[in-house]
Amino acid sequence: MASGYSLFLSSRGGGDAIWKREDAGATRELWKGIDGSVIAPPAVSPDGARICFSFWRKGRAGLYLMDANGTNIRPLAPALDVRSAASWSPDGKTLAAAATLEEGTRLFLIPVDGGTPTRLLKTASYNPVWSPDGQFIVYSEPMSGSNMAVKAVKPNGAAVPVPRIVVPYTRATPYRFLPGRMVLIFLKDTSFRTRNFYWMNLQTGDERQLTDLKPGTLIQSFDVSLDGQQIIFDRQKENADVVLMDLAR
Repeated sequence: MASGYSLFLSSRGGGDAIWKREDAGATRELWKGIDGSVIAPPAVSPDGARICFSFWRKGRAGLYLMDANGTNIRPLAPALDVRSAASWSPDGKTLAAAATLEEGTRLFLIPVDGGTPTRLLKTASYNPVWSPDGQFIVYSEPMSGSNMAVKAVKPNGAAVPVPRIVVPYTRATPYRFLPGRMVLIFLKDTSFRTRNFYWMNLQTGDERQLTDLKPGTLIQSFDVSLDGQQIIFDRQKENADVVLMDLAR
């Protein structure tokens, strides 16, 4: 979600494309899936003028920038194989992203002006999100099964203590900051095929459940509005047709 518009992924039968919906209601396609399947939610710069996204083509994922109107598309950090969502620093000068290396997936800081990326962590790390004040980055560390532990690190690589949070593995980022606050909105598995939203104050450790959604659907991606009053999210539901057929005699 951005000022005046929101972005979402959708497919017309091929790879996922990036669509833009303006608050006035107009909707149009910014990036076509035929040009490369977008593999994670796009990230909007703090001023809303630029969009960063990664897409899959010819066996490799690349990171790209484009203007908010879908023009001026250019590659960013072409040496990195980025397969997850990126996150903008509050000053709009640096992106945090997880790139796949031979030894696994690691967190990188990528200058938007084209400078050399810097590896931030030597351990497995996913789903970076900058804090609103730019002092640290929240990320995910794999646990047993499909669970991920939420950790935090400063831009210089120093660890930052945060309350214990466990999130499910998702294609998208399973947590977002409330704008301007050290409060994290995150997903938690509450039962089989049921995920709910939780609220956590990273400074005090206070936690509360925000939703009590019915079983049968699964949330993969969400975002928080700029005023911190709304959550926009998807719900994936599996459906199957029941067919009756005669057995051959």
